[in-house]
Amino acid sequence: MQLESKISDAGVLYVPAEIREAFGRNISWIPNSVAAIMFPRDVPLEDVKQSVDLLLKDLELRIKRSKRPNRP
Repeated sequence: MQLESKISDAGVLYVPAEIREAFGRNISWIPNSVAAIMFPRDVPLEDVKQSVDLLLKDLELRIKRSKRPNRP
């Protein structure tokens, strides 16, 4: 799944309902210059890393599929 959002002129980020329901209202961020990891504040970093590892595998698959001719 890929979700998109916008940041308002006032700097407010809309978080889709699917994320709010799963993460709750207290979140943490780990950003760098290109991407950020967002996760519920009470989740251990080891669990966050395992989840990021899965996201990276998904991203690799998406990149691989995007390079195929006549991709599904």
